[in-house]
Amino acid sequence: NSMLKERWFNLSDKEKQVWKKWQVWDEKRFKYQLKIFEKVEEDKAKNAKVDIGSDSQEQEHTKVASEGAHIPKKKKRPVNTEADKAGTQQSFSSIPKKKRGY
Repeated sequence: NSMLKERWFNLSDKEKQVWKKWQVWDEKRFKYQLKIFEKVEEDKAKNAKVDIGSDSQEQEHTKVASEGAHIPKKKKRPVNTEADKAGTQQSFSSIPKKKRGY
């Protein structure tokens, strides 16, 4: 913290003005995003109260969701098939993941 304080006091007035403009902008951004967050949380709370009070709506919702379009699951390819043993197709299951260098 003392290093930051020292760097701040060593800045020229012109450089300090730039940072103070960023401070004003950031305060406005924070207030705007806080309003959005509070609105979303308020809507969630209202929806939760509505959902708890109506079991019949819950049952209708699950019925409609179950009747909706079916999304098929991704089919998994067998690892060692006869085609792989014959060499006609490449098996990509033996390729290791790339490791990150830290």
